[in-house]
Amino acid sequence: MNSINKQAKVNKTKPEVKVEFSGKNLTPYGGLGLFSKFSRQLGVEKALDKIRINESCEGGYQGGRKMMSLIYGLVCGLERPADMTILKRDKVFQTIVGYEDYHSQSAISRLLGRFSVTGAEAIGAENSRMLLKVRHDFENRAKLTLDMDSHVKTVYGNQQRANVGYNPKKPGRKSYHPLFCFIGETRDFLLGKFRPGNKYTSHGAVKLLKECLELIPQSVQQLYLRADSGFYSFNFLSFLNQRDIRYAVSVKLYSTIQAQ
Repeated sequence: MNSINKQAKVNKTKPEVKVEFSGKNLTPYGGLGLFSKFSRQLGVEKALDKIRINESCEGGYQGGRKMMSLIYGLVCGLERPADMTILKRDKVFQTIVGYEDYHSQSAISRLLGRFSVTGAEAIGAENSRMLLKVRHDFENRAKLTLDMDSHVKTVYGNQQRANVGYNPKKPGRKSYHPLFCFIGETRDFLLGKFRPGNKYTSHGAVKLLKECLELIPQSVQQLYLRADSGFYSFNFLSFLNQRDIRYAVSVKLYSTIQAQ
């Protein structure tokens, strides 16, 4: 027992080990080299450069490089422009992705401030076009499964179009409640719809599904759909039946539903 106490006293006198990342030729984002190569082969930056982000700007606004900088930050898990300053200091990361520099926080914030709804929709359309290109229009698939879902994203402060609605993790907080549609077999994101937090899950689901069906190639002979109980509504299920889409929609077995 005495030897243990002596050892404990000795450990207390030792200084704490200082841990820091100081390697000048190292980066925690080295894996983005593959992502950068994939993006260049698809021509993502060139496609974004052609999109008019804001209709109010004369001649539109080209910012493919800035948008790609924003995408790199999001891929790294940096959701706020202020967090992306670490990429501006990381010269190794910039070399890997082929950049001579990285845009500042103010430049990215100005970019986000210029976005219009039309510009955002154009980016979504370009994403869908590239997906079909990569998947060769799903030419080898006679059947596809659409997975529809929604997500509550809590926000703080007075964010544009945020509203108080169903929020299980932060009740009473403002949030967004976007809709998503994925390809079940490949887990690809097909299309989405931005909504404020006070919209119910199935609100706008039929409209989004119609837009998704326009993207599905005619070579796909049968569609399936999966969704949770939030999509259990007469209008949504009726539309699925009209389009001959086989579906699995979960629902709580209340007595009234069982009777139906």
